[in-house]
Amino acid sequence: MEVTFPQKSLGIGLTCNMRGELPVVTKSNAALPLKGDVVTSVNGDSLEGLSDPFDEVMGRVKSLPRPITLGFKPHPDSNRGLIASPYPRVASASFTSTFDASTRGG
Repeated sequence: MEVTFPQKSLGIGLTCNMRGELPVVTKSNAALPLKGDVVTSVNGDSLEGLSDPFDEVMGRVKSLPRPITLGFKPHPDSNRGLIASPYPRVASASFTSTFDASTRGG
């Protein structure tokens, strides 16, 4: 599924358990995407196979003009819930134009 975000703030939060894994939605202020969904693309460009898809999403969300379209798929192990990890790389509770990537762990 694809969701187009017309506003600068996307109203979602993302995490990534390990470098190289696709980002997972931790919070959503809209009907879609759902918590636990996996980000698979940005404006039609696949994130599969990238060395650090999390950083790629963060860079594109911060730099690309709106509207922006993100592709999602349900997480295979989530049952639509968040997959917990002892080592999450958390982006933010929501994306805004003032997102500071230096504050995330990882």
